[in-house]
Amino acid sequence: MDDARLQRIFLNTQVSFVEFASEIYGILQRMEDRLRMLEDITFQQLRQQQRNENCDLSG
Repeated sequence: MDDARLQRIFLNTQVSFVEFASEIYGILQRMEDRLRMLEDITFQQLRQQQRNENCDLSG
């Protein structure tokens, strides 16, 4: 195997790894966005539940 062929293989491997890492990063970003959304929903529900309990106690 000549050096040029080895360099092409190495470069293709690097490109493949960068594409793979980029794909994983995108997936992690989407997961983070969804977790933030779930966190917001959870806190909204907790606040609503506290308001309802406060109304029950005062009403």
